[in-house]
Amino acid sequence: MATAGLYERLFDGEAVIQPGGEGEYRLSAGKTTLLFVDPARAKALYGPVAQGDNGTERMVGLEFAVTSLPRTEDHFRRALLAYQTDGQRRRLLIPSGEAFNVALVFRER
Repeated sequence: MATAGLYERLFDGEAVIQPGGEGEYRLSAGKTTLLFVDPARAKALYGPVAQGDNGTERMVGLEFAVTSLPRTEDHFRRALLAYQTDGQRRRLLIPSGEAFNVALVFRER
């Protein structure tokens, strides 16, 4: 993926790109990991995703590590955010349509 190479250069060669499962590529640099996937895999991970301009690659999801999913969910409820719970994957998901076309995933550390 061309975009993965661009990010590798942004991290001044400190990043390591490795192939993952299901056509994925993972770029790791320090505490940061970027996952590059095809549109079908993005939909499986994040639900419906917006198309990039003229079919170009784009960021479709951000994942955050949190110290407590129940506490995070409580904040979501109090803020009246539209979110989904995914108990099987142990995560909270704010769909892309609710977050400026970027799905937001929260996982416990």
